[in-house]
Amino acid sequence: MDADSHRTGPDEGRTSLPVPTTSDVARAWGRCIAHGIEPGQQVQFEQVGRAALGELEEAHAELVRCAHPHLQWISRGIAETGSIVLLTNARGTVLRRYGRIDLASKDVATASRVGVSLDERCVGATAPSIALAERSPSAVAGSQHFCGSLRNFYCVAAPVENLSGELLGTVDVTSCGRPLGFDALALVVDVVRAIENAMFQPAEDLAVAAFHVHPGLAETNSACLLLVDEAWTIRAANRAARLMLGCGPSDLLGRSFGEVFDVRQGLGNPGSIEMSHWMTSGGLQLFGRLRWGCGPRTAREATYDRLFATNPTGTGQAVAPATEVLNLHEAQARSIELAMQRTRGNVSAAARLLGISRQTIYRWISR
Repeated sequence: MDADSHRTGPDEGRTSLPVPTTSDVARAWGRCIAHGIEPGQQVQFEQVGRAALGELEEAHAELVRCAHPHLQWISRGIAETGSIVLLTNARGTVLRRYGRIDLASKDVATASRVGVSLDERCVGATAPSIALAERSPSAVAGSQHFCGSLRNFYCVAAPVENLSGELLGTVDVTSCGRPLGFDALALVVDVVRAIENAMFQPAEDLAVAAFHVHPGLAETNSACLLLVDEAWTIRAANRAARLMLGCGPSDLLGRSFGEVFDVRQGLGNPGSIEMSHWMTSGGLQLFGRLRWGCGPRTAREATYDRLFATNPTGTGQAVAPATEVLNLHEAQARSIELAMQRTRGNVSAAARLLGISRQTIYRWISR
């Protein structure tokens, strides 16, 4: 939005307002004008009713569960700065507030109560309202706020997505009367990654695949994460995984794991805590691991053996497909090799996996 387009608004008094220079804030001002919001009006921070608060709590229980420990940590870190941390839902309603309210200004305490709406139609251009509308991190300082009564506020916010890439809400850091004296935007972006990654949990029928080009980042909030079911179909992907693999929000969903990763390179042992060398079908070399939840042996093991297990000699050659005809000795050798690989050399576990005695495996090893 340029200065001329701003002057064509219905209220000529708006021409004296400073025009924001950042594009997301400028677009937000345009939306505020379209909503009929007056820049001089006082913002009323009204809470929803008690019954609605209960409904909010129930509807967003999973988001709050994943966000709570992370927001507690950052609120402790910024406790003495006079800033507070907010978690909102996708409509901008405050779900949780963290921080030293006694050190925050009265305006911040009023504006940040649980149940208050920070939607753009209610409060004009603010960091959480812009983060929701633009679906990207935002910082709004002082006079960049559309409504005059908020021009002492300084806030940053970033949107939170669920496993399907749908908008859940925002994390916001706000202060009043003085600029934020630390890199609040980077902090908010990092904590949002941590919240989104907390939603990726293994289960009996689901594995979490964590990977990265740099092995040291595959165990951090920068990790690329996928949820994979027993049929080795990708059910969810975080933002880092989509970016690393060059895919859109829904491009990975429903695809076979073997379409994305070169299964001939092997994926190590499922459930191993150690990183394995992976490679995408496009040649990108990665470090990754698969982690299943606790549960009984299911069809996923057989599918893994058929599609992903590699020759234990380390040559990277794929195991012979099921259609290849083997004599009994070769078939036994292949089965024992796979079982020993899967159990990382544990003879007792391999014997249980195959339903044979340990002596049979020892005889094969001795030969």
